[in-house]
Amino acid sequence: MTLGLVVGVLSVSLVLAGAIAAYTDEFFFVSQIRARRQQRGFPYVIHGGMWSDIVLICPLLTLIVAAYAGSWTLRDILCALVAGLIVSYGLHFASYVRTDFPTFMGFRGRLTMSGWCHLVFMGYALGVFALFYFATNTADHLFVVIVSFSLGAHVLISQSGQIFASIYAPDWFTDRPLRNPQMWAITLLTWLVLIWRCSTLLRLH
Repeated sequence: MTLGLVVGVLSVSLVLAGAIAAYTDEFFFVSQIRARRQQRGFPYVIHGGMWSDIVLICPLLTLIVAAYAGSWTLRDILCALVAGLIVSYGLHFASYVRTDFPTFMGFRGRLTMSGWCHLVFMGYALGVFALFYFATNTADHLFVVIVSFSLGAHVLISQSGQIFASIYAPDWFTDRPLRNPQMWAITLLTWLVLIWRCSTLLRLH
């Protein structure tokens, strides 16, 4: 339980650090972007994933670690965390470094401090979820369903702000997420993996 609380505090701290960094960089609100005399941008406040991180992901990480960390080996933990950080780096690089659309996570070929905070948060979050799905054979069935449903919803929530902004605020948000094949590919792949592992774990007992 103590380790779960430590993970929970670390999770919340990273999300809050990312929010503070975005505000300091004047990329938290739309008004801050306009004050920078930029015509377009992607502020922190409209990214649904940031709010879902604090409401859904942080509590899930806390509960998972508190309940099941004792069944994981040190090798499992290290492998999962390294893999999670590698995947997180790849996603951040593809989404926020290679784009020419200014965002609170990255632009002009680099990640911002907020982007680095989220890269680390997402990396170890992916590691914990990998441990839950691939190194835990005693997970409660109802909890497996709740975690899987929450993660599936998180993927959609993460895109909701961008989609809303692209429809109702085309003057400062010129990106077109609905036309982005990468977004749909990641969403579909995530759902397929969740369905596969959820069904597998439910059949174990």
